[in-house]
Amino acid sequence: MSKLESWLSTSVGKRLDPDGHYGLQCVDAVDHYGEFIFGVPWSQSVGGVRGAKDLLGVAPDKYWIRIDYFHGFVPQRGDVLVYGGDSSNEWGHTAVVESADGIGINVIQQDGFAAPHQFVDGNWYSSKPAHRARLAYAGRGYGALAGVLRPRPELIGSDINYQSATPTPQEDELSAAEVNEILVGVDSRLKNQLAKADERQRDHEEATRAYVRDRINDLGTTVLDGTQAQEDVTRQYLHDRIKQYSPAEIVALIPDGIAQKVLDELAERIGKTNG
Repeated sequence: MSKLESWLSTSVGKRLDPDGHYGLQCVDAVDHYGEFIFGVPWSQSVGGVRGAKDLLGVAPDKYWIRIDYFHGFVPQRGDVLVYGGDSSNEWGHTAVVESADGIGINVIQQDGFAAPHQFVDGNWYSSKPAHRARLAYAGRGYGALAGVLRPRPELIGSDINYQSATPTPQEDELSAAEVNEILVGVDSRLKNQLAKADERQRDHEEATRAYVRDRINDLGTTVLDGTQAQEDVTRQYLHDRIKQYSPAEIVALIPDGIAQKVLDELAERIGKTNG
């Protein structure tokens, strides 16, 4: 029996704590696993980390093959899972794989948050020994699977027939032609929406011009008492105008220069009326 198989078959129920601190942590189980299968201290075979999520960047290439997670990847027996953590657990999580499929992963693990707890090193930490569990590829309390550390088979005498860890297209992935077809469709819809927006903009501008023309014509039939100044008429015009459109729409819809043109026409109309 290989050392890998020996660890998997004998570790459940044991208190794995090679560093002797902070209770029974998930990293402790992986440290013990590294020591057991490689025959060297965990500090050399795995490396010290602040949190489980750091294992991918710390574990020595001499002992491990790092495989970053990709869509469709399924871990293999003996792989060390490394999760990236989430808002409820910034440290991440790690465990050793017994088996896996496309839905979940059966592991042997320890969990620093698991009950029962013990008071050590000035705080309460888990005293639950190594146990079996089933993990998802992403879950609350440990985050998404960031990747795995695979023991180098030549170092442990493993007879596991490892499958390729190279990403391959999955059935639910889109081909380049399908992606292009989707992009063309999106582009066409965007252009159509923009054309409709331009049409609405033109309609708005025409309505604005019509309103201005009507307002000026109305002034032509208004009897001014001779004391009403251009300023008063302008205020009334703006008051009416703002009731119809918001200030932002006024700025956006009135073409450059039209406001001054309206004022000039109002002044001319007032002058003729008062004369």
